Amino acid sequence: CQLEYVETVLEGFKEDELPPNLMDTYLFLLTTHIDLLCKLNKIDEILPNLKKRQAYPIDCITKCLEAKAYDAAIYLYNTTGKIDDSFNLSVNILKETFDDLFKAVRAKDVNGYTNLIRVHKVNLDRCMSICKDNSDKSDSADTEQMWFKLLQIFYSTLNEARELKVVESEEMVSDLQVTISTNIKTILNIMNSYVSIKTIIQFVTMNQKQAEYKEFKEILKTMLFTYTLYNNILHCTRKLISRTVRRSEEEYTRELRIGNVYHLLKCEECEKEFDIEEK
Repeated sequence: CQLEYVETVLEGFKEDELPPNLMDTYLFLLTTHIDLLCKLNKIDEILPNLKKRQAYPIDCITKCLEAKAYDAAIYLYNTTGKIDDSFNLSVNILKETFDDLFKAVRAKDVNGYTNLIRVHKVNLDRCMSICKDNSDKSDSADTEQMWFKLLQIFYSTLNEARELKVVESEEMVSDLQVTISTNIKTILNIMNSYVSIKTIIQFVTMNQKQAEYKEFKEILKTMLFTYTLYNNILHCTRKLISRTVRRSEEEYTRELRIGNVYHLLKCEECEKEFDIEEK
């Protein structure tokens, strides 16, 4: 089998000990390996194999996309620094899953709906993970753009779910609405660590319908309260530190002048530090 042969040959290569003259051969084997996995529809094996190696040709992304090995393609996008492509692909997958969920509800396919909800959770976690990683690496404008794009998708989908009327599928419709609403609250909670609370509230209150704002009003109030509390704690801590330092200096100065029960010794260094004149 060609796949087994290529895997056996690859096992003999060690990237950290690879001579320059063998690099082209090594990259060709890597590409061939991914190509064979795609052609043989061994989609689940692609990502684990990618994680075994560090160097992969850019052509592998195209092969993964053609084979719909999206997890592998997203991984390659991330490792090559193409964060925007990684996020856009993740968002498109998320939208496709939403479409499939609506189809399952309309078809009254309970089993299909249940399986898709699990897939949807994985998609959401992936999108938020990319947003969080990007927040640590990019400027605030790029960070906000990703988070709000994700949030907008869920708001739009929630509106669509509210308009969904399917006889004998009311439970699935209700469950879908609750799921999306819960997802929005999760996104708001997490993005609060990366995006200004003021910007978030402006987006929700100004860009969305009043009804949507009311639904998420409590979580926004909690976020705002937490932000204010942390600010107050920080402000108070700074004041306490300042007072403690000032009090310590005053105490040392007093002890230097009059002595104390701990027999603090006067010395030239202390006198210089606290600008004390001998009396």
